[in-house]
Amino acid sequence: MKIKPSKKRPIKHVSKGFALIATITLMMLLALLSVGLLTIASSQVRISEKQLFAAEAKSLARFSLEVSLGQLQCELGPDQRVSANSGILSSGTSEGSSPYILGAWNSWDTWLNRNNSSGMSIASTYDTGRSSMFRRWLISDPDLRRLSTLEAGKNLLGQKSNSNRSSRSVCLLGPGTAGTPVGARNQDKKEIHVRPVRVDDSSKNTGLKKNANTRKYIAWWITPENQKARINLMPHASQESTDTLTVLRSTWDTPGPDLDTLNMTSLMSESSSDDSSAARKLISRDTLLANS
Repeated sequence: MKIKPSKKRPIKHVSKGFALIATITLMMLLALLSVGLLTIASSQVRISEKQLFAAEAKSLARFSLEVSLGQLQCELGPDQRVSANSGILSSGTSEGSSPYILGAWNSWDTWLNRNNSSGMSIASTYDTGRSSMFRRWLISDPDLRRLSTLEAGKNLLGQKSNSNRSSRSVCLLGPGTAGTPVGARNQDKKEIHVRPVRVDDSSKNTGLKKNANTRKYIAWWITPENQKARINLMPHASQESTDTLTVLRSTWDTPGPDLDTLNMTSLMSESSSDDSSAARKLISRDTLLANS
C-alpha cells in the first residue's frame, strides 16, 4: 500500500477585529439616528404646544371681544341710554383716577313711558353724576358690584395694580398707543389697566391635559369713537362744487383740526397753508409730540 504524502494547504491570514469595528460603527449610527429622531419628536411636541397655547389665546381674545360687544349692546342698545366718560365726574381728574372709562346711564323717560319708567321727576336727574340713573362702567372687572357703582369711576378704576394675583391688572392702553413718552406728566391717567376676569376651564372635558392646570383670563375695555377728536381727518374741498348733494355731504364731515391750536402753523409753508392734502400728510402723532 502506497501512502501519498499529504499536501499542506496554505493558511489564509485573515485580519481579526473587522467585525467588531463594523458592529460598533453600526451601533453608533443607530444611536445617532435615535438621538436625531428624539430631538425632532421633542421639537415637534414643543411646536404643537406653542400652537395649542396660541390657538387658545386667540379663542380667548375672540371670546373677550364677544363679551365686550354683548355688554355694549346690553347697556347702550336701547335708545333711552346715555354714554359718557368718567372724566365728566366732579373728581374725575383727581389723583389716581382715569378719565377714559366709558359709563352707561339711563335717560329720563318718565314723560315718554310712564308705565315702565322709574317714576323719577325731572328734578331728581340734576344730582351730581346722575347716580340714581347710572348703570355700569364698560370695562372688565372681577367685582361686578364695583362696576355698577358711580364712585368706582373716581377711585382707581382703570389704573395699574400689582398688589396680588387676584387684583393684578393688565395694560390695554399703554404709552405707545396713548402717544405719551415714558415718564411724561399724568402718564398714568392716560393709560388703561384692566383687572382680568377668570373664565371657566373646559380643558379637562376636552382632554387637553397640558392646559388643564393653567388659569384662563379675559380682559376688555370699550372706548367710544364719538368722544375722540380726529386730528388727521380733514374736510373735503367742496367749496367749488355746485352740486347740491356734494355740498350737503360736506356738512356731514367732522371739522378739521385747528393748526393754530396744535402749534403746527409754523410747519406749514405760505403756499400750502390752505391745502388740506398737505395738512393731512403733516399731522401725525409724532409731529404733535414734537410740537407739544
